[in-house]
Amino acid sequence: MKMKLLLAASALLALTACDKIGLSQKAEPAPEPPPIVLPTEAEGAALFDKLGAAVSAGDPAEVVKLYTPNAIVVSPGANDLIRTVEANLADTAAMVKDKPTVTVNSRDVQVLDADTVVTTAVLTFDIKKNNRPTWFALRVTDVFQKQADGSWLVVNEHISPMPKPLAARLPALVGAASAEQADAPPLGSATPNPTAAPEQK
Repeated sequence: MKMKLLLAASALLALTACDKIGLSQKAEPAPEPPPIVLPTEAEGAALFDKLGAAVSAGDPAEVVKLYTPNAIVVSPGANDLIRTVEANLADTAAMVKDKPTVTVNSRDVQVLDADTVVTTAVLTFDIKKNNRPTWFALRVTDVFQKQADGSWLVVNEHISPMPKPLAARLPALVGAASAEQADAPPLGSATPNPTAAPEQK
C-alpha cells in the first residue's frame, strides 16, 4: 500500500514539474519585431529629383520605368485617367518631346510610412518653340511606394497647370535657369517667330 502511495506521489510531482516547465516556456516573451525604418525627407526629395532628371533627359521609356505598371496618372494632356503603361508612355512622350529642362520652384515631402512617400512640387519647364526659349509651370504630386525588390516607384501622379498665368518666373529651389531662359517669355505670350534673314539686293 505504501509503495502505491509513493508511486502516486512521485507521478503527481512529475506532472507538477512538467506543468511548471510548460508555464515557464509559455511565459517567455515573444521576440520583438525589427524596428521600422522610415525614409528621410532627403531620400524622398531624391526620388523626385530622379524623376525630374529622367524627364529632362527626354527618353519617355526611361521615365515610365519609374512608375508601376498599374500607376494612375492625372495629366493635363489627357482628359481621362491614365491607367496603363501604353497610355503613360504616349502621354510622357508628348510631354518630353521638347526635352524640357526642369527647375524645382517649391517642394514638400511627406513620409507617410516605411513604404510610402508623397512629394508635391511646383516646377518650371524650359523648352524651345520656334527655336526660341520659353517656359511654363506645373504643379505635380507623386506618390512613391517601396516595391518588394527595394526600389521606389510612382503609383499615383497628379499634374495640373497653374490656376493663373504667370508673368514672371518663380524663384528656383533646385536648379537654375540659364541667362537665355531667364529672359524668355512664358509659353503662350507674344513669342516672336525667328527673324527672317534680310533680302539680298
